[in-house]
Amino acid sequence: MKRFNKSLYITIVVILSTLVIAVGSYALALIAGSIMVDEDKLDFPETTTLVDENEEELGRLFTEDRENISIDEVPDHVQEAFLAVEDHRFYEHQGIDIWAIGRALYRDILAGAMVEGGSTLTQQLAKNVFLDQDQTWMRKTKEVLISMNLERKYSKETILEMYLNQIYFGHGTYGIQRAAETYFDKPASELNVAEGALLAAIPKAPYHYSPASDVEEAEVRRNTVLALMEQHGFIDENQQQVASEEPISPDLHEKPTMDESLYTYVDMVIEEGRDRFDLSENELINGGIPSSCRLMAKCRKLPMK
Repeated sequence: MKRFNKSLYITIVVILSTLVIAVGSYALALIAGSIMVDEDKLDFPETTTLVDENEEELGRLFTEDRENISIDEVPDHVQEAFLAVEDHRFYEHQGIDIWAIGRALYRDILAGAMVEGGSTLTQQLAKNVFLDQDQTWMRKTKEVLISMNLERKYSKETILEMYLNQIYFGHGTYGIQRAAETYFDKPASELNVAEGALLAAIPKAPYHYSPASDVEEAEVRRNTVLALMEQHGFIDENQQQVASEEPISPDLHEKPTMDESLYTYVDMVIEEGRDRFDLSENELINGGIPSSCRLMAKCRKLPMK
């Protein structure tokens, strides 16, 4: 009986010690991830638009051409296209997909190098915003810690929204809204299944899978995304077939260019924004301020060509 009690005691001690270590390790991971997260970096630079008194666009100011939009403005089938190709278990994990990591680790061991990432969508956001692109174990560890922190602080919908607004689509285009305009001349809210699948196909290698670079490669990659959407139950077989037959145009819709005669007015807008509204030049250029030309009364007398 005493021997049994001793064994039971040792078992309880081991279990409790394991739980303490696990909880402590989790807490340390969250603290480490929090230290590495600069939330200001999640406020992505956004294009500021200059318009005249009739709301006609005169030009754009930006370092990254982006218009941040709410996840509610992105159709479900467009969201699902990205989930299908990037992270179909997105709503089931907490930032780290153990199954995907195990599969990737197995293939890395076989190859003797890091050949497959196993990254979730949250990890990709963490890498793109906070880390460099080196394929090292240290970077991967930081990526995991940051992802755990992001999942703790933000809802799944918010993380997906940040991902879609942050991602690069080639040709100087950032975010799902500008990508929809560049490739289809429409807002993201109007994208159909085939168009959403094409945009989801591009980020892996923007200039390789852009239809402006190679229509055939773009079509193959888009159809792969559609097949994954059908495989994971986002669309049915008939929807996949119809979307895969939709033609792809190689033409890009050019961004509006600013007439050189307006440069002086841009300087005046920046000056007035600073003096009257306490806006820095960086805030004006990257803050996504619409209709900034209306800051100035003089803009109403803008000479148009």
